[in-house]
Amino acid sequence: MPFTRIRGRTGAVGAVVIPASINGMPVTTIGDGAFYGSSILTSVTIPASVTSIRDSAFQDCAGLTGVTIPSSVTIIGNNAF
Repeated sequence: MPFTRIRGRTGAVGAVVIPASINGMPVTTIGDGAFYGSSILTSVTIPASVTSIRDSAFQDCAGLTGVTIPSSVTIIGNNAF
């Protein structure tokens, strides 16, 4: 099944809500280093479509104070947070 991987960010960041799908394809993975070092990321809400948060996805996000992780996430990589 095709899927979409969140690989990074563009534009302003603060409170981020990861979409459940992009262009009709489910978002299932937050990729390696997707938000690495984003000092202005404050919170993240992850949809139930996501099953994997890869290595260093949110590593060194000094401003991150809240994360909502659904039970669908079965893989959390090394240094993900």
